[in-house]
Amino acid sequence: MKSRERFWVEFNELFKHHGNTAARSGKEVSFGTTHIRRAYLKQDFHRLRTGKLVKIENGQEVSEQRFKLASPRNLKQKHIRALINDWLTREYSVPYLHNKLSVIRVFCGWIGKPNLVPSTAEVIMDPRYRHRSQVAVTDKTWSGCGIDVTQKILEIAGTDPRVAMVLDLMRVFSLRQREASLLCPHLSDQAAYLDINRGTKGGRSRTHKIDTPEERAVLESYVSAHPLETVAASLPAETLRRIGPLVVRGGEEEPGSAGMDPTVPSEALLRGVIVSVETRTDRNQETYARVRIEDFSGVAEVLVFATLYRETRDLWVGGRLVEARVEVQWDEGLSLVARRAKALEPGAREKKEEARRDPSRVGAGSAARRSERATGGGLSSGLHIRLDGNEERLEEIRDRLAASPGETPVYLHLREGENDRVFLLDAGADPDTMLVEVLGEILGANAVRMVS
Repeated sequence: MKSRERFWVEFNELFKHHGNTAARSGKEVSFGTTHIRRAYLKQDFHRLRTGKLVKIENGQEVSEQRFKLASPRNLKQKHIRALINDWLTREYSVPYLHNKLSVIRVFCGWIGKPNLVPSTAEVIMDPRYRHRSQVAVTDKTWSGCGIDVTQKILEIAGTDPRVAMVLDLMRVFSLRQREASLLCPHLSDQAAYLDINRGTKGGRSRTHKIDTPEERAVLESYVSAHPLETVAASLPAETLRRIGPLVVRGGEEEPGSAGMDPTVPSEALLRGVIVSVETRTDRNQETYARVRIEDFSGVAEVLVFATLYRETRDLWVGGRLVEARVEVQWDEGLSLVARRAKALEPGAREKKEEARRDPSRVGAGSAARRSERATGGGLSSGLHIRLDGNEERLEEIRDRLAASPGETPVYLHLREGENDRVFLLDAGADPDTMLVEVLGEILGANAVRMVS
């Protein structure tokens, strides 16, 4: 292995073991801190080993010599001095210089040389150091500069409402910019408090008590009903809260089918709103999409491969309500692959109420009875469900069928005297093994029959 490759192999091993660990407490640091550490160290080692450091010599800026650093563990005082000279020559800002010193000091702790980097107090004695004032000389806040904050936010809303919303949330709830940008008001509003769990430092959730009329007014001005509310009345509740549990259970398992959680199904029906659509090109130069879908429980990324994307291209638009039957696959973790998809149409409350009043019209909408035949006649191809003595469970049956939409006809059998009355439902179903088993558990194995 070449020395250059060996150097970076050793660096990566060191970083793998220490990169996300706090210097003093030993706790795990945030992703942002880990990323900054890696970027700073790789930049500095690259400059050391390629002769791209600079220094001031006889009043002129010249390049520093190239250091033959075979291993990151061989870091010495001369390397640290060269790095500090480079930073001072480039006139980095004071906060950036402090960060660079902190990162290289932490790295020296990883290789067992904690005293290799001089203290910040020693560095600031250098005449090239630009001293950082610890006391504010002027008031730089909006109000201190004579700016009407409320009016300014209204002015910004005229050109970019989203930026105005972020500023307003920062002003009222004292949120950091990242917290305000990632906040989902309809999920975070818990009536008595605001649940802040996205973009927080270290990923630690916190709450903010809502105790003033202004806070409530600002929050409600940005909170709207979840888009799924428009169809929630006509859909089974469990199919509107599937993404979160599915992703959480799957994410806990090791990659590969051998580590699959038996509670994670091989297929799932997702209903939600499209959050984002990212199109890409596969090796055959065909377009496929990565679609993020959100329901009441969370967000998941669904792969829509080229064939399905070509057939349903107009469906994949941000903000649209969709229903997708996905296959749960395992590669390097959990992945969801769409097999079928269709748009969800808002509102079917009237149909639901009508179905409760008239069993013969369950799921049939405006369709009347399609067929009646006496017992003993031939059965048409499709899924046949007998409700003898189980009429009170009709609503539960309706929900199960709605959770597995498909093209297979569904026939409902009702006993009247010695005859069967058979009704063809308007909505078909996908009679997979799971659906048939569930219906069999509810009504009895002999009450459900699939005729091909």
